[in-house]
Amino acid sequence: MKLHLAIPYPLLEKRLKEVLQHRISPEVYLEAQVLEEVNFQKLTEIRSSLEREALTLSLHAPYMDLSFGAQDPDVRRVVRKRFLQTLKVAERLRPLNVVFHTGFLPPVHSEYRGVWLEKAKELWRSFLEEAEKTNLTLSLENVFEKIPEELLEIDEGGYFCLDPAHLFLWGAGDLEEWTERLGSRIIEIHVHNNFGQQDDHLPPDEGLIDFKEVLRKIRGKKGIIFTLEVFQEEKALRARDSFRRLLEEMGWRI
Repeated sequence: MKLHLAIPYPLLEKRLKEVLQHRISPEVYLEAQVLEEVNFQKLTEIRSSLEREALTLSLHAPYMDLSFGAQDPDVRRVVRKRFLQTLKVAERLRPLNVVFHTGFLPPVHSEYRGVWLEKAKELWRSFLEEAEKTNLTLSLENVFEKIPEELLEIDEGGYFCLDPAHLFLWGAGDLEEWTERLGSRIIEIHVHNNFGQQDDHLPPDEGLIDFKEVLRKIRGKKGIIFTLEVFQEEKALRARDSFRRLLEEMGWRI
């Protein structure tokens, strides 16, 4: 089991010494501008610095404006470009997992779910084939998906990143249904909280989600990456340390 903390790439590059000092294993978020300008030698240096400190990392692909099932050929070319750029970065950083959003928006795409899904499966298959060449692990995260089948339809046999806070806001069914359906293919959990109104990305001990109950529901799953996605910097380290204590209290080994 690993405990990671979400960090945008520019912040990681700028404040790497602090990351190492606080022994942060990062989940590195890549946005489009980063992919346009990234220095691959710098990526190698970051990877080496983390490895020297026995710190691990995961990667989060860009998602703004990107949809797996985009119908417009020009939009699809951009989606493919950004995700292939992400895999190139991953080849240098060697993350334990690369997390992707599908870009499915129910108010927009539900009306033509069938054709959206056809394009989404085609695109995702091509990324999995590309990732296999360099032994990269990719996973799909639930965002606006209401039921686990909406992820399973894209990749029945693949890996998933479960986000209980997104499920609480936008999903249907309960956490137990999701954990049963996705089963051992859950390799990462995103940890943040909210009050049921918006995606606040609060520390796990703030908000309405009981993370003790979340941990009970996934007890027995091995090798999971827990990634704290707390977007208030002043609370991030405290949230990580508090969640670490909760994990240890409930018998999880870090």
